[in-house]
Amino acid sequence: LNHEAFHAYLENFVYAHDQTDVPRWLNEGLAQVFEEGQLEAGTLRLDAASPKRLAALQTALRGESQPTSKSLAELLTADAHTFLTSHSTSAELSQRHYLYSWGLAHYLAVRQPILEVARLGGYVKADNGQQDPIARFERFVGSPLAEFASIWSKEMLAMRP
Repeated sequence: LNHEAFHAYLENFVYAHDQTDVPRWLNEGLAQVFEEGQLEAGTLRLDAASPKRLAALQTALRGESQPTSKSLAELLTADAHTFLTSHSTSAELSQRHYLYSWGLAHYLAVRQPILEVARLGGYVKADNGQQDPIARFERFVGSPLAEFASIWSKEMLAMRP
């Protein structure tokens, strides 16, 4: 319920889909980050990574036969349908997209906090949806995807629940 409530909040109060282009990976990743949030003394804490998701992501990163930048490129260019399990999309691909989306959103929101209002607003501007998703992401994070992927992967593998 928290996951779906976050989607509704994002759409209705933060970034309406007819005025912005929030990439699917970001929408799903943030929904997962917020669904794991903990209310502590009246404050919502998002900094505690989900032990289950972190362990699964670390297993996936350790077992990758392809470079991580290729996996992130696949995620960044994925359309909404590849997040759903259907006849044309495997459950494994869908699960990996959700897992990587969570890891990427957690990293950008908590570990390397660049999801501040102005920067994120520029990333989700409606006309940005027409740009190459990888080039768009590289401008957002300020580095080439291969370099970012290497740093992200190392940090996610070093994290402890």
